[in-house]
Amino acid sequence: MDTGSVIEERPPEADAPSARLCVVLVCDLVDSTALIERLGDLRGAALLRRHDQLARDLLDRHGGQVIDKSDGYLALFERPVQAVAFALDYQRALHEFQTGTELPLRARVGIHVGDMVVWSNRADVVAAGGKPVEVEGLAKPVAARLMTLALPGQILLSGMAFNLAQRAAAELETAVTWRTHGRYRFKGTRMPMLVHEVGEPGLAPLRVPPSQDKARREVPLWRRPATFALEAVAAAVLLTVLFVTLHSTPAIAFRERDWVVLADVQNLTGDPRFEDALQTALRVSLEQSNYVNVLPDLRVRDALQRMQRPPDTALDRSVAAEIAQREGARAVVLPVVAEVGGRLEMSLQVVHPQTGAVVHTEVRRGDGADALVAALGGSADALRAYLGEPGAAAERLMRLEQITTGNLEALRAYSLAQKAAGRGLVEEADVHFRQALTLDPDFAMAKIGLARLLQLRGEVGQAAEWYADALRHEGRLSQRERLYAEAHVGTIRHEAGFAERWKGLAELYPDFEAAALNAALYAHVQGRYEDVREFGRRTAALGQRGVAFGLYLEGLATAILEGPEAAAEPFQRAAAHGLRGFEHYPAALQALLGEHEAAVALLEKSAPAGEYKEAEHLSTLYAVQLSAGAADEARALRERVAMLLSASAHASTETARRTAMLLLMTLHATERQRGSTPSDEPAWRRMQQLARVMGAETYEGTTHRVYAAYAAASVGEHGLAAELMGEAEPGIVDALAFLRDLRAVVEASAARARGDLVAASEALASTRTRSTPVLRAERAELLRAEGDAAAASAELAALARDPARAWYDWGGEGVFRVENVLLWQNAAHGDAIPSGDGTGPEPSTSPVLDEEAQLPVGTREVSI
Repeated sequence: MDTGSVIEERPPEADAPSARLCVVLVCDLVDSTALIERLGDLRGAALLRRHDQLARDLLDRHGGQVIDKSDGYLALFERPVQAVAFALDYQRALHEFQTGTELPLRARVGIHVGDMVVWSNRADVVAAGGKPVEVEGLAKPVAARLMTLALPGQILLSGMAFNLAQRAAAELETAVTWRTHGRYRFKGTRMPMLVHEVGEPGLAPLRVPPSQDKARREVPLWRRPATFALEAVAAAVLLTVLFVTLHSTPAIAFRERDWVVLADVQNLTGDPRFEDALQTALRVSLEQSNYVNVLPDLRVRDALQRMQRPPDTALDRSVAAEIAQREGARAVVLPVVAEVGGRLEMSLQVVHPQTGAVVHTEVRRGDGADALVAALGGSADALRAYLGEPGAAAERLMRLEQITTGNLEALRAYSLAQKAAGRGLVEEADVHFRQALTLDPDFAMAKIGLARLLQLRGEVGQAAEWYADALRHEGRLSQRERLYAEAHVGTIRHEAGFAERWKGLAELYPDFEAAALNAALYAHVQGRYEDVREFGRRTAALGQRGVAFGLYLEGLATAILEGPEAAAEPFQRAAAHGLRGFEHYPAALQALLGEHEAAVALLEKSAPAGEYKEAEHLSTLYAVQLSAGAADEARALRERVAMLLSASAHASTETARRTAMLLLMTLHATERQRGSTPSDEPAWRRMQQLARVMGAETYEGTTHRVYAAYAAASVGEHGLAAELMGEAEPGIVDALAFLRDLRAVVEASAARARGDLVAASEALASTRTRSTPVLRAERAELLRAEGDAAAASAELAALARDPARAWYDWGGEGVFRVENVLLWQNAAHGDAIPSGDGTGPEPSTSPVLDEEAQLPVGTREVSI
């Protein structure tokens, strides 16, 4: 986690407050006043001096900076793991300090991560007794509340501090135990906070801190003291009735959407077929419910890494229980298969994570191996009911053997395929999925698994066919898998409402990461930034594979909805999670904040992988230099764009054609800005050549025709623009909001050119609720043509006030980034069209796409 450097004391005159994300630690000696009274002033002062020297040495060792001091310290650190390392050493040192004496020297520690406002006091303020550095913000009292809540010798952490410190636990020099103590409601805060503990066994309390006046632990109603008397009176009357008529209340206080850890199958039969197959089947059964959440494999592996165990460690009862404690899961589910009296017995044991005790068991029996799947399904249904799943919800779920397969060998092949896919072994997974389908040709979930592999390999047309084939066996799919397959088919085939399908799936299954991430991604495609922010946050909160990308999506949406300053925090968190290849997001943020040198530095130190990423990277760098007014740097970058375009000139693959289109649109934007034509063929003409390489019935063929039509219309070639737009597939254009915007602009500009302002207005009528730069620029031109200069200026002013949309609008996956930035700059200067002042870069010298590029041999059709 990058929280910014530990605060440096600035020059006396540099006293402007700044907001930053900080790791805050507050520690305090327990009963220090009583200790001084017992020792006397002289001995007490000597003891405190020794304590202070000890604490300061440890702070220096772990990179802490003291902000304030009384009986304890308020200190800031760069990373949560550094604060934890200090706290552990500090508690150990205090323990050693008092060993052999009668001095009860113990401390409480609270650690929190949050926003703080920081400033340096002037020299005269410091000379008058002020502190060199001051900090304020909610993070300080929250850390203090955690410290006050802690037991003597205890280290308590808030959620983000716990997660990030635990992730870096390998850096700690001693073995520690991590605990989650539940939610506490702190006085002065609106929302309850999950409180965690870290400590050394034998030194730390490692137990739940009791509630206090300013920190109340949330507990179920039946466990609150105020209800005990009533329970005692009613117990004798109700016990018999409850025992006879009601299902037993679980010993674990389970709530809807709580997590369970799925332990490995304990196979007592000696038959290896049962292990992987039954493990996968149980996961499928539990995951079709939106009441119980199974901790994902990725989070299990992360927990094992923090435990300093190999990723293939067997999840027996004790290991699974420790993972559950670390990850805040409510229960462990331990499947056991045995042979009893000549029959196979399938049992599911519910294990309490804290005690390791089995608190409930569900058992079903079956005759023969293939009957085990049905037995397991019955156990899983009863388990969910025990945990509290409503009967009506359970009735909507399908039988396990129906949504998977009754063929144990087919189920085992499917399990092996899922494992191989999780390790990135695509070819091996492909073989196992096809084995499963050979054994059970109607195994719909295996067809979905194969479709996902084909998507990974870029064979999206075939993937759509496999998804559709799975849907033909609707009775073999759970509701979640059916909606998932329908959303993929709609996305690949660009059907109307495809983005809404992902949103609906994510709302129905809030903890399904694939649904949340795709809901955010396709909301971005459609320009629905409230949804981008919402589902990006959900993805990040799940803490799974997509956390970093979810944070990036949250950041770009936040920049548009709330302003660039508010986007800094999610971008910083995304970077801390290590996602690479998306540096253009935080670089654009630096440009929006006016930090162009920082944006350039961020882009130049990144290493884009692949020709399209390189083009996107170069285009963003070009936009940064243009927005900074760095004419020489922009001219040099334009030559780099031209050189990269030369390398993609033959455009014989889909990636090469996408790359060429991005580069050509970048060049066209600057050619039009200059108001002049290069010495060779202009970019807009080369765009229409490239657009016709693929048939219009493909996604690539249609999108490239629409881009080329826009470019042609922007230079007055309305006949060519209409021709290209007429060739585009209407269904694909209708499905994507950005393509609809471009179509409206092409039609409006053509009507405006021929003087038909009514038709131009009608062309733009359907886009009134959208505000992309290309639309605002065209609206301003139309208003100007209608003689309404005031309204045209207002439209340009709205565009000028919305720079984040110019940088972060989807714009054909970045194809229009430079165009959007230039339109925004023009609007800021009061003009919606290129200035034509001749200050832009020199004309391109890149070659014309040759005939081979127009009709490449062996080009396959691709849709995405």
